[in-house]
Amino acid sequence: MSTIKAAEQGAHVDLFSLVPVKRSHSVCAQGGINGAVNTKGEGDSPWIHFDDTVYGGDFLAN
Repeated sequence: MSTIKAAEQGAHVDLFSLVPVKRSHSVCAQGGINGAVNTKGEGDSPWIHFDDTVYGGDFLAN
């Protein structure tokens, strides 16, 4: 966000990404919150949620 603000103020900026822009999925972010609550008895757990997050982020999620 600071890079965008600096560019808006007229500064020359270079923005780097570890992955190609179309793979970063920031362009697809819609907001929202996810969590493992298992309210429907579907076997969800915090560890399954963690694995889904890490695998879904191609092991780049922190």
